Amino acid sequence: MYEDNGQVKYSAGNSGNQYRWVQETVNGHIRFKNLATSHYLNIEHLYPYAESTDVPNTYYSSYWKLESYNGNVRLKNEWQNTYLNVENQGGFAQCTAVPDFFESSQWILQN
Repeated sequence: MYEDNGQVKYSAGNSGNQYRWVQETVNGHIRFKNLATSHYLNIEHLYPYAESTDVPNTYYSSYWKLESYNGNVRLKNEWQNTYLNVENQGGFAQCTAVPDFFESSQWILQN
């Protein structure tokens, strides 16, 4: 995943800091910061795509819970209780309700 003008998109490539996300814990909640822009993964405006924008660290739209499933991780948004996924294959990540067995909502987090 990478940030492109405030949208979180995906592609087969993964070079450059726009593809890197740093996991942070703020006020006991997990947030993901884009290394290139310092913007945070969020769903503040409930767009059809996940956002990467500058949101205050008190906004639940940027808080995520990590859930283990089948050796992978699912990212559950604390505000809407929906999951980050690429199910619709529209070129961007979205945050919707999808079953846990859908691989489109399963991620591998790397150090």
